[in-house]
Amino acid sequence: MRPEGKGRQVRPLGPEDAQNVASLEREIFSDPWSFPTVERAIEQACGENTSSLSYGAYGVWTEGRLRGYFFSMAVAGEGELHRIAVSGDARREGLGSVLMDRFFRWLEECGCGTAFLEVREGNLPAAALYRKSGFVQYGRRRNYYREPEEDALLFRYQ
Repeated sequence: MRPEGKGRQVRPLGPEDAQNVASLEREIFSDPWSFPTVERAIEQACGENTSSLSYGAYGVWTEGRLRGYFFSMAVAGEGELHRIAVSGDARREGLGSVLMDRFFRWLEECGCGTAFLEVREGNLPAAALYRKSGFVQYGRRRNYYREPEEDALLFRYQ
């Protein structure tokens, strides 16, 4: 695992982070989650998890600023990475790898041996990060994304 280092702090997201996450959503994604969706995802992660269902929400900060985050879910021994993002001005600094390392620790804490995610076909940097992290592409969903319309590549980690 990559150490946080370089003034990086990784911690669970809390309700006080929702506005910053929503701002990054609008900056990064063509189909951003709404503020209520971000709030709900953070609330789920802050809530009581059960042995069969858990939610994760973690952020990475540098110099006191939220620079990236992920949202995940675990159910019945399988994890799913719902959202992962790094601010445009913080890319190529290893923050995506830092978040992926935390995601894998979270999977382990939840007792998951398998994980799934999907990514826009044209998001080559994200697909490269997932492959580097050990994910393997196993399928595709045609025209899954909108704005712009694009296929989703399906990845699995075991």
